[in-house]
Amino acid sequence: MSGNDKVESIKQNPSVHILIGYTGDGLHDSYLEIEGQVELITDSKEKEKWWQDKWNHWFDGPNDPKYVLLKITPSIFRLMNIGEATPKTLELK
Repeated sequence: MSGNDKVESIKQNPSVHILIGYTGDGLHDSYLEIEGQVELITDSKEKEKWWQDKWNHWFDGPNDPKYVLLKITPSIFRLMNIGEATPKTLELK
């Protein structure tokens, strides 16, 4: 899936899950999962504000149309620590 395809997918369905730290080693791996809604930020001032020169490898500067910001509003966090049987869940309302 190309970057443009992913942007179109997000526009059609802004529900996201982000999984951090999971290595796939087996049952009870530690991880942080964030569930929420994503918003595409294309405002040039915001893009300039967050731009980092090390991204020049992938983008042609902050005005590159392939460079977009994602603003994620979380609704649920799940944290699984090593040695625990079930993740801890925090729901935001």
